[in-house]
Amino acid sequence: MTSPQSTEEPTARSGSAGSTEPGTSAGTAPVAASVPVASSQAPGAIEERALKLLRAAVSVEHAAIWAYGLISAYSAKDADLIRTNRNGHIFRRDAANDRIAAAGGEPVQPRAAYNLPVDVVDVESARQLARIAESDCAKAWRAVVGGTDSPDLRTFALSGLSDSAVRLAMLRKLSKLTPFTTPFPGKTG
Repeated sequence: MTSPQSTEEPTARSGSAGSTEPGTSAGTAPVAASVPVASSQAPGAIEERALKLLRAAVSVEHAAIWAYGLISAYSAKDADLIRTNRNGHIFRRDAANDRIAAAGGEPVQPRAAYNLPVDVVDVESARQLARIAESDCAKAWRAVVGGTDSPDLRTFALSGLSDSAVRLAMLRKLSKLTPFTTPFPGKTG
């Protein structure tokens, strides 16, 4: 797994909207994250496969939130961007867990700790971890988009995918990596 991983193996691998308040970071433009769309489905209306993918996306959101806590210790000059990104993941995770609960499922709980795909020792390695977390969230939300027949859930997941793609582009720009954007965010292979 390329993202912060659980010390326990999750059942599925595969999370990001922010608050509606734009965030800024030194040298970056404000970021406006999308707001999750309210569900019009009755409780229990999420199909089983989509529910499994949604739970996996929440697990990845938990890992991203945990990673941003670590990232903040190494990248103080990126504090505004880190806070905005982390809050976006918290908001998306909570909204997704609300959908799971409304469908009669048990909300996904975070792990105590996660294995890291990189050693975080400085600002650039912290930024690398943030890029990996955003990429993994994009992959998880892309899986939900393709794994549901529900227009409502697909819209919600597409919003998560879009938010992660925007955050990834901002992080790539911050690290002066080109191109800033990646084609087909969340696509594996």
